[in-house]
Amino acid sequence: QRQFHLAFHELKNELRLTIDYYGELFLSLYETSGLVVQSEGDEPALRIKDSKHRPFFVHGNSNTIVRERDMALFNSPLPKNKRRTTERVTGLTFDDMCCTGKVAGPWCSSMMTEEHSAAYYSEGEGESGEESGAVQSDVDYSEVAPEDVVVRLVTAASNISPMYCETFLSILHFYERMPDVLGWGDEMLRRDHSRKLFHLERLLQEIPEHEVVVFMDAKDVNMNAWDHEHFVDVFRSFRADIVFSGERNCYPKDPAYCKPEVRAGPPGAIQWFLNSGLFAGRAGALRKFVAVAREQDAGERNSDQRQFHLAFQELKKEMRLALDYYGALFVSLYQNGKNVVWTEGNEPALRIKDSKQRPFFVHGNTNTISRERGMALFNSPLPEGFKAQRLTSSRMSCA
Repeated sequence: QRQFHLAFHELKNELRLTIDYYGELFLSLYETSGLVVQSEGDEPALRIKDSKHRPFFVHGNSNTIVRERDMALFNSPLPKNKRRTTERVTGLTFDDMCCTGKVAGPWCSSMMTEEHSAAYYSEGEGESGEESGAVQSDVDYSEVAPEDVVVRLVTAASNISPMYCETFLSILHFYERMPDVLGWGDEMLRRDHSRKLFHLERLLQEIPEHEVVVFMDAKDVNMNAWDHEHFVDVFRSFRADIVFSGERNCYPKDPAYCKPEVRAGPPGAIQWFLNSGLFAGRAGALRKFVAVAREQDAGERNSDQRQFHLAFQELKKEMRLALDYYGALFVSLYQNGKNVVWTEGNEPALRIKDSKQRPFFVHGNTNTISRERGMALFNSPLPEGFKAQRLTSSRMSCA
């Protein structure tokens, strides 16, 4: 807006520029609520009070509309009935995203049970029956019982594809509700992955600092297990405020963080470089980390992972940060096929070969999973059985 202000003044004598002073096309609600009315009738609408104009677009700027959460966050009151019916971040259901147009597939109504059709919501009641934001910022996180810790699952996607749908199916099977989807409709996100941090920062400003936020890439991550209390216990075992997935490859290459001494990690490690496609942390700590990460140079590839690498180096002595070297929470499959196995039984799953641990999330980074379409596009071999069958045990099979 500052750039537009300055350009307007530079060009106003050269171009035919004007401002809509009377709300004929556009109306901004900030500090103008006394000038607008909600008209009733066959088609209720917002109109200019004196002129009775009905503007084509209404801007709820300064969050007049977008943060309407039954809380006093408005800079001006909204006219009667002027409400949003969906949340900015959490209003998309699985059906909205995966059962329309080109992406509609076998995962839709014919494959769904009534039990799971009822679970298509992004932010509903947790096991305790309370809102997912129930833990307030003044709660001492260390004293909260695992079952009472709020865990918020978050991803980022600008549009939909069958690969996203498979990811969401694995989430619905284990987590039984949709994650918060950030960046929906942001076309820039498709080519600029650093935009993920912009959207994540906005979310972190709105939620209690003691919530545990789990972020996962949307296109090539699958959920592999879920038990709320066990996840919280494993997360706490790191004694860190943020835990990042590891991976065996340092990407993008930069001597500032691709240090030779890091390669191989501690004894028994299976992954040792930071991977920004999977991480979990307290919202308050992530708020600080993401703010610093956004200040870092994303490089020619607009890489959020480069920004995370640089922020990790800057903050590792100041914050409690950790990498998941052993796949306790997260495992990355790139060059890691020999360290994971597919186990059969009542509920088939991917496990770490030596420890038999079952990580909660599996990242098929560099397309190990996401482009598995009967083509040899893998950078590392997949464990036997870990292909299309990875969801066949689900009550909502993609098979």
